[in-house]
Amino acid sequence: MQDCEKTFSQRLTLMMPRLRRFALVLTGNQADGDDLVQSTLERALIKRRQCESASAMESWVYAISRSIWKNEIRSRVIRRGNGLETAGTLYDTSRRSDMEQQAELDALQKKLMNLPLKQREVLYLVDLIGLSYEDVSSTLNIPRGTVMSRLARGRKALLEAYRPTAGSLKQAGVDRAASRADGVLQ
Repeated sequence: MQDCEKTFSQRLTLMMPRLRRFALVLTGNQADGDDLVQSTLERALIKRRQCESASAMESWVYAISRSIWKNEIRSRVIRRGNGLETAGTLYDTSRRSDMEQQAELDALQKKLMNLPLKQREVLYLVDLIGLSYEDVSSTLNIPRGTVMSRLARGRKALLEAYRPTAGSLKQAGVDRAASRADGVLQ
């Protein structure tokens, strides 16, 4: 029994970086994300006997996190506060030396945070965490087809947000041949 408890705690510790990123995707800012991770870990440890299997543990923990955040949003609506920060405050830029990469990362983060929450969480779980459609379906308690639909819409929205326009191509000094090549690649 003690070995089982130790294994659970070790697995929970190993998934903390992914859980932290998931919390950031849900909350939109680092402070709320850290609070969400702490609440999630606390609840997972208290309710660890409800985890059905080691293989389902990660999905179970994400479901706990999502439930806690939904409750927090409801509470905030009641209190009439939104508690969200701008996308620019999500990353510590002091550790980055390449400002161009940081600007691109900030732009991507902003586009991601502008997606509806339902698309954002599916994108994160599938594309960044690597969960299967079935695991995401179970975690979010939605049909597999809904997972696929939200994922497709989210990916399409991000792709369209980054597709260059004719005006941006001219500003960047790109000639017509490059513009035509871009049209072929679409």
